[in-house]
Amino acid sequence: MEIQMKMPVAKVAAGKVHCPMCTHSVTGNVEYTPRYMKVVPGQKCERCGASLDVAVVLYLRNAA
Repeated sequence: MEIQMKMPVAKVAAGKVHCPMCTHSVTGNVEYTPRYMKVVPGQKCERCGASLDVAVVLYLRNAA
């Protein structure tokens, strides 16, 4: 009998991310699991148009 671990399903929600080019907090889609959060690739900053692929997640409103 072999037991396989299930990978947690990543959920997507809107959150605040830090744009590295214009140094402002903008809204973006954040993919999260119980262990990590990352910005969904392919998004653009709404202020300057730069890519948010390397942006840092600042805030994600999530109920317990």
